[in-house]
Amino acid sequence: MHKVIIILIKKIVLLFIITVFPLGFYLYLDNEAQTVFKLNIDANINKYVVEVEINPDKNEINYSGKINFINKTGRIQEKIYLYIYPNVANIHEVNINEKKVDFKVIGKSDILMIILRNPLKCEEAANLQINYTLTFGNNMYHNIETGNNSHEFKIWFPMLLPHEKEGWQIENRHKYMVYTEKSRYSIKLLVPKQYKLQLNSTRKIIKKELTEKTIYYIHEDINSYLPIIIKNCKK
Repeated sequence: MHKVIIILIKKIVLLFIITVFPLGFYLYLDNEAQTVFKLNIDANINKYVVEVEINPDKNEINYSGKINFINKTGRIQEKIYLYIYPNVANIHEVNINEKKVDFKVIGKSDILMIILRNPLKCEEAANLQINYTLTFGNNMYHNIETGNNSHEFKIWFPMLLPHEKEGWQIENRHKYMVYTEKSRYSIKLLVPKQYKLQLNSTRKIIKKELTEKTIYYIHEDINSYLPIIIKNCKK
């Protein structure tokens, strides 16, 4: 009887550890940490963790992003395809699972094709790391709109192309320019202090003021591109 009681107590303690403690720990964290914690524990959705610095004086966007891609295509994949804005993205480096991999810019210079070292089986995940600089100006046409001391950016980070029954939607990419598989985004956006960020949405934004820059944290589950506007408030 004594042994039964001890076993029962151990089971109750174990149940407490795996249920109540994680919940208490989660509630203790601040809002930003809670979002990151949620981002990490949900394993059934593609995730983007992005850090972007916008430099309007140099007409540049410096991007460093990690994408956790889960192969839900129903096929073994040897390549992964992403949409990038044509002719203005200088890809510095692509890594998968912390190892450099080969890549090519194909199509009309608007598709980033990443060549995997090893085939990715169904339901397996690959961690992509992409670093690039995007130069904006008059050659970006409808992607960047300027006026009233502001810049509107429509497509400014790589997006996984949708995969349908017939395969990656490379030929139909323009149809899907505003659509991708629903993914979880955690974006850290740095802009000069005199610029203010505007979003035409109800997405949650956390703002942190620094001496020369402002950091905006955006966390959201979306299945389309994320247009943003920065406005120079000193002009």
